[in-house]
Amino acid sequence: MAAVSFAAAPGERTAEIYVDSQERVLGESKYDFRRLVNLAIDGVLSLIPTARFAAVLILMVVGATVLVLSGVWPVALLVAVGLFWLVG
Repeated sequence: MAAVSFAAAPGERTAEIYVDSQERVLGESKYDFRRLVNLAIDGVLSLIPTARFAAVLILMVVGATVLVLSGVWPVALLVAVGLFWLVG
């Protein structure tokens, strides 16, 4: 038996729900590692307001541009790949 709890705002009441779960008997999960990572990123980004997300994207673009202009293009390439992964 496992306890499932949800995050709440500070000062709010919380409760635990006990769930009796069984291990998968047949088949395999359709979620590979990349899909699980994307799901986690979507979960985090859903909590961030749109304006803050846009500001982070703009900062990443500016940072990648500065890195390219300063000659550190491998790091800029990593930033660009992360940017494209976020935008998806």
